[in-house]
Amino acid sequence: IIAGKLINSGYNCTLLTNNDDITQAIRQNGIFIQESENYEIIQVLPDKIFTYSNLLKEKFDYIFYTVKATSLESAILSSKDFLSLRGSAVFFQNGIMDRHLSHFAKPVIIASVVFNSIMLSPGKYVLSKSEKIFIGNAIVNENTNLLNELKSILMSVTVCEISTNILGISWSKLAINCSINAITAISGKNLGEVLRKKFGREIFLDIYK
Repeated sequence: IIAGKLINSGYNCTLLTNNDDITQAIRQNGIFIQESENYEIIQVLPDKIFTYSNLLKEKFDYIFYTVKATSLESAILSSKDFLSLRGSAVFFQNGIMDRHLSHFAKPVIIASVVFNSIMLSPGKYVLSKSEKIFIGNAIVNENTNLLNELKSILMSVTVCEISTNILGISWSKLAINCSINAITAISGKNLGEVLRKKFGREIFLDIYK
């Protein structure tokens, strides 16, 4: 969704999927994003999409790591050398990624995404509610100018706000995800179905506490 919206706004993005099914689906049909609030459907056709990093030939001003936390280490190792001298890595993972910061000579930017999305099939996504992206420096008082530039870029996706407490936001998001993911996985219900029941709300709050 982030890539599709950036491309739709005219940004020059290269996509790296590490999943050939997704690569081929997007090459053939593009990225479809359906926004459920107004049922608008965006379709974009990326010029550059690859499965593996060995096909990359250029340096990048930003590398957005949008993989799951369990895949972050391998994603960094396969791509970090493609970051330009002025560039910055941006971590979009939920949780605290401190152990990965040492892979980069320059401070990393942390992004916390506050919107709900669903992948219907490779290349087809639903954005159920778009709210905000928070960004901040992993090290306080670093890269202020870069944050302002990144904020301008991400405003093409949704509202973006610079935070001086990005680690606090990350811990909060982690606590919420612990509450949501555990009970929805065990119950097989979506969050709305769980929270309609009093005992579901009590379990959610107990985990969060």
